[in-house]
Amino acid sequence: MSGRGRDNHDVTTLDPDGHASSPGLDACLALTILHHPDPRRVGERAVLAGLADGATTGSARLSRLVPDFGGSDGHPLGCPQISRRPIFIELSARGVTLSLDADNARLDVDGERCGDEHRLSREAIEGGVVLELGGRVVLLLHRVHLTAPSPGDAERIAGTSDRVRTLRERLLRVAGVDQTVLLRGETGTGKELVARSIHEASARAEGAFVSVNMAAIPPSLAAAAMFGHARGAFTGATSASVGYFGHAHGGTLFLDEIGDTPAAIQPALLRAIEDGEIQPVGDERSRRVDVRLIAATDVALEAAVAAGQFREALLQRLGGYVIRLPPLRERREDIGQLLVLFLREELERLGRSDRLAPTPDDRRPWLPAWLVAAAARATWPGNVRQLRNLAAQLAIDWSSRDEIPRTLEVEALIGAPARAETPADTSVSNKRPNELSDEELHDVLRAHGWQPARAAVALGISRTSLYALMDKSPRLTKAADLTREQILAALNEHGGDLDRAANSLCVSAHGLRRQMSALGM
Repeated sequence: MSGRGRDNHDVTTLDPDGHASSPGLDACLALTILHHPDPRRVGERAVLAGLADGATTGSARLSRLVPDFGGSDGHPLGCPQISRRPIFIELSARGVTLSLDADNARLDVDGERCGDEHRLSREAIEGGVVLELGGRVVLLLHRVHLTAPSPGDAERIAGTSDRVRTLRERLLRVAGVDQTVLLRGETGTGKELVARSIHEASARAEGAFVSVNMAAIPPSLAAAAMFGHARGAFTGATSASVGYFGHAHGGTLFLDEIGDTPAAIQPALLRAIEDGEIQPVGDERSRRVDVRLIAATDVALEAAVAAGQFREALLQRLGGYVIRLPPLRERREDIGQLLVLFLREELERLGRSDRLAPTPDDRRPWLPAWLVAAAARATWPGNVRQLRNLAAQLAIDWSSRDEIPRTLEVEALIGAPARAETPADTSVSNKRPNELSDEELHDVLRAHGWQPARAAVALGISRTSLYALMDKSPRLTKAADLTREQILAALNEHGGDLDRAANSLCVSAHGLRRQMSALGM
C-alpha cells in the first residue's frame, strides 16, 4: 500500500518486506534517486520505515522491482541493468549490512565494488552512502526525518533534503517579521539567493532589494557609499547621493561579506540598525531610513571580535535571527536534482535540451551514472556555485557528444578522488587495518583533510574499519567532543581561518562546522 507524499517530491514508506506503508516515524533510513535513465525521476524517494531510529533490527529489499519510489503513484526503479534478485538492507546493533548473492547485477558502494556483503557503520549512514546499481542508477542511502510540509514555499531554494526543508521553513518564518537576519555559511552556499527569497516572501517584496559586497568597498569611500553624501562633500561629489541605505528605503539591504566592513563605519552601521538613522557625509542633518537589513558571512565573526576587528555590539545586533546555510556535502540527496536542474538550464541555452530526455533501455544516457555517483561523493568546497560551474562546463564541452566520457579531466572537474589518486606509499595502503600504526593512521588522515571517506580509499580499507581505528586512537578527538573554548582558541590562533583551525584540531572542516553549529557559534 502506498502512502501520500510529504514533500515536494512524493515519498513512499516501506515496511520491513519492502512494501509501501503509512508514514508515522520521526526518522528512518531512506533511498533517494540521484541518477536514473529517466532524469524526471531524480529526487524521488522511498522511506524504509522498517529501519527507523530506535529500532535494533529490521530489513528492507532493493531490486529492479522493489521498492516503489515517488509516492502513491510511484514506481520501482525498473531498469533492466538492475537484477530482479533483491539486495537486502539489514539493520543491526552494529549498523547496516548490504547483502546480495552472486546472481545480482553490479553494486558499487561509495565507489567500491561490493562483494557478497558490505557493512556500513551508523556514522557512514549519517553522511549518506552512495549506491551505484548496474552502472545505470545511483541512489543515496541516508537518514531522513518525516515532518509535515511547511505552508507555502520558497521557489528559489531547490532541493528536498531535511536541511533544505528546514531552511525553507525558517526563511518563510522570518520573512513575515521585520527582523535583522544574519546568514552564515560557506562560500557558494547561496546566501544572496536566500536573502532574495526572504525579501520576496516579506511585506517589502514590492520595494527594492539592494545587494552590497562589503569586501569590494574601499575603506575611504565606505561611509559615502553606505550612507550617502551631500553635494560638495568631497572632491568629485558634484551631486548628492542617497547611498545604499537610501536606495533600499522601503525595501531590503543585503550586506554580503559583512565581516569585511571597515572599522571606521561600524559605529554608524550599528546606529542605522538600532535607530533607523543615517548621517550622510558632509550633511549636518541625519536622515530616517526604513530598511530591512540582511547580512551574510562565511567567516567566524566571533574570532574577528576577539581580534578587535569587529565590534561585538554590531555582531549581537546583526544576529537578531541567524540562519545557517548547509554546505552541499551535508545535503547530498539534493546533488542529483541540482545537477540535472543546472544542466537543463545550460543545455537549453545551447539548444541541446534533448540530452536530458529519457534514455531507451538499449542506450547509455548522456549523463552517466558514474559521474553523478562521483559528484555525490565529492566534498564540494565551492558548494552549489561550484556544482553550477560544473554543469556549465559539461554542457559546453560535451553537448555535441552522445555521452560524457570518463576522463581524468572530467573527474578533476568534479573534485572527487580520481582513479589515479591512489597513494604511492603501498607499504601503508596494502596493510590490513590491524597492521596500521597510530602514526600511519594519523598521517594519512592529515594528508586527506581528516576526511574518513577519502582516507579509507587511500588506505584500501572500509570506512567501518577506519572509524574503528579512529575510535581507538589516543591522538584523535571527535569534532562532536570539542568545546566552544577549544574551537575559539584554534580560530584565534589561525586568524579565523576555519580550515587551518580544523587541521590543528585534527578534525575535518566539515565536522568542525557541524560542531560549531551545534554549539550555536
